[in-house]
Amino acid sequence: MRRLSLILALVIAGAVQHTSAQSIVEAEYFVDTDPGAGNGAPITIDIQGVNVAQEVGIPTAGLTPGFHKLGIRSRDNLGQWSQQIASTFYLAQQTAFGGGTFSSAEYFFDADPGVGNAISIDIPSNSTTFTTALAIDLETLAQGFHKLCIRTQDSSGRWSSQLVSPFYVQSLGSASSSTFQAAEYFFDADPGVGNASPIPVPALTDISINRSIDVSDLPEGAYRINVRTRDVGRQWSITRSS
Repeated sequence: MRRLSLILALVIAGAVQHTSAQSIVEAEYFVDTDPGAGNGAPITIDIQGVNVAQEVGIPTAGLTPGFHKLGIRSRDNLGQWSQQIASTFYLAQQTAFGGGTFSSAEYFFDADPGVGNAISIDIPSNSTTFTTALAIDLETLAQGFHKLCIRTQDSSGRWSSQLVSPFYVQSLGSASSSTFQAAEYFFDADPGVGNASPIPVPALTDISINRSIDVSDLPEGAYRINVRTRDVGRQWSITRSS
């Protein structure tokens, strides 16, 4: 398994300035676990001074892919160690050259069935890039929010991370169920679909109603009125507030 070499621009400043002759003479680094001042991996200082700026190559062999912490500190000519400068970096697994062509792809909704066990996607063979139109059956999905996840496999058998796209499924009903059957309203707290105050509506596909609403029981103050409708297929609309 290959690793990416991490090249950092290192700026080191002494923590304590006792005299004008103070300069940085030593530096060290560690990854994740602090071994204690003076016990880290040494960094050779090219030009000693009050401030030092240089590039340092940090080997990453032996580190697992994922997030890590890099800590760096310096020591001046008076023997004083600075506080550590910590930064987080992410180490990704590098695919070997020659494994860059696609061999398969798959998708799934919501729960991951495991790599290689999702729904297969037909893709061109021996391609480094591809674009495909994908017809996806949503009949088995309940109304509401879902996520579509897609991943690919290269010719060396390596799987990519999954690409996730959230989406919302809303039942439209049949063509014969597009007329209104009921409507209701409520103030502020939702009593639940079908439990609010009813509004008589005509059986039309487009309605406009002027209705007086009794607010005599409401204490003085600000309120939000909410309205929703239901078609003859018993599908409720989203709630509209004003």
